[in-house]
Amino acid sequence: MKKLNNKIIIAILLFLLILVGLLGFIIYKSQNEENPTKNIPNIENELKNEKHIDIALFGIDKRNENEKSRSDSIIIASIDLEKKTINLVSLLRDTLVEIDGHGQDKLNHAYAYGGSKLSLETINSNFDLDIDKYVSVDFYSLAKVIDIVGGVDIELKDYEIEQINANLVEINKIENLKKGTDYITQNGIKTLNGRQAVAYSRIRKKGNGDYERTQRQRNVLKSILEKYEKQPSDKKFEINMEIIGQISTNIPVSYIKELGLKIFSDKEFEVNQYMIPYEGSFETITYKNMWCIKPNMKENIIKLKEYIK
Repeated sequence: MKKLNNKIIIAILLFLLILVGLLGFIIYKSQNEENPTKNIPNIENELKNEKHIDIALFGIDKRNENEKSRSDSIIIASIDLEKKTINLVSLLRDTLVEIDGHGQDKLNHAYAYGGSKLSLETINSNFDLDIDKYVSVDFYSLAKVIDIVGGVDIELKDYEIEQINANLVEINKIENLKKGTDYITQNGIKTLNGRQAVAYSRIRKKGNGDYERTQRQRNVLKSILEKYEKQPSDKKFEINMEIIGQISTNIPVSYIKELGLKIFSDKEFEVNQYMIPYEGSFETITYKNMWCIKPNMKENIIKLKEYIK
């Protein structure tokens, strides 16, 4: 895996950036616009002598404030500050696991049952890990951020338009808006508002399924960052506060700030992406009328520990 400079890391790892790095990065940027290095010696040393950090990242699919949300995406970010590597391990959300108090169920259901606490416990107990840090974000609440930056520029394909408008039907109903509000009629490069970007990010039934869906999410996040960098300081502060409001974590802000600085102040970082269960180590089954992924857990525990060692 070749080494990548900061800008490329930001472009291809925006999900990690939003969940962890962006929080530290925006605090750093907002406090050090004129001299990016002047405050580094004064940062509280929350990391102490840690050289390896594992963080569970949860992207939440939440339609409204009262809904119990499942985790739409689950990633273990394994950061080695000494070797300068970031290993991102996606845990497939449909993986059949044992959830305390609920028996066997899909991994992403743990968040609906008990939030980040139960999700973290479920990951640790099933995969023989001891992760104690987590960050969760409601990806779709970033619609507010999108509106603040003036929308996101996205190139839409023909087959995506129908699905965007279908998703807007649900969004309009939830927000008590008139039918047809914000419908899109043409493909090509469009500036999407927050609601349209949410509808775009939720497309699953067209294209290459979840793979293309995560690419759409990265497209949105990339555009948010590009727009953010062009904003004046007062607007950046407004955006910072909105993003911070969407993040839930048990990690102190000072810790995240220092971690963000260590990652983004370095000129080179090696980034690897993996998936668990890995190809060839699972079968798909129907369990309690649910489509599930049943892994060879022993093999996947061994492989996962190779990824995050």
